[in-house]
Amino acid sequence: MWGKLKLQPYLQGNDPIILHGLSSRIKYVRLVRRCLNNKTRYYAQLVCEGKPFIKPKNQIGSGVVGLDVGPSTIAVVAEDAARLKLFAPELNPVEKQICRLQQKMERSPRANNPENYNPDFVDAKGKRKKGTVKKGCKKWNESKIYHSTRSAKANLERKLAAHRKSLHGRLVHEILKLGDTIKLEKLDYKA
Repeated sequence: MWGKLKLQPYLQGNDPIILHGLSSRIKYVRLVRRCLNNKTRYYAQLVCEGKPFIKPKNQIGSGVVGLDVGPSTIAVVAEDAARLKLFAPELNPVEKQICRLQQKMERSPRANNPENYNPDFVDAKGKRKKGTVKKGCKKWNESKIYHSTRSAKANLERKLAAHRKSLHGRLVHEILKLGDTIKLEKLDYKA
């Protein structure tokens, strides 16, 4: 309910997570806008009081777990197990698709706005180079194909990020099954 606007919620069956959340006291409601498959969708997120629901398969273990985090791997050592795991090994490689879409997005403004680019030239080694963007304020004409390509690239990157986040969550659950005290070396994550 917001002002005089009242909406019926869309609930998916007897999901224990949703039932646990609805049994708690609602503190506030957050409106979230997400763009999925080139369509803008709005969701109401309920922020509830209390502890989150823990699935039976994700029960937290007891003990000390040591982690060594590398750029693409993580070493996990517990009292009864030691593992070396890759970060998101099941992630589908879509770099080539993203690269193709970026190339298409680069060609489209050049074709529609030739007056905004310096002319192409041949460098000292005899290679043909594309002209750079002219300095100053410019008006850009963006085609429908450019907009559809940009939204396709954004959708592909959104799916990739969501899948990566899901795989990282699965790895966190595997680590928490081994123990509840996590020991890490101090790392500088700024780079």
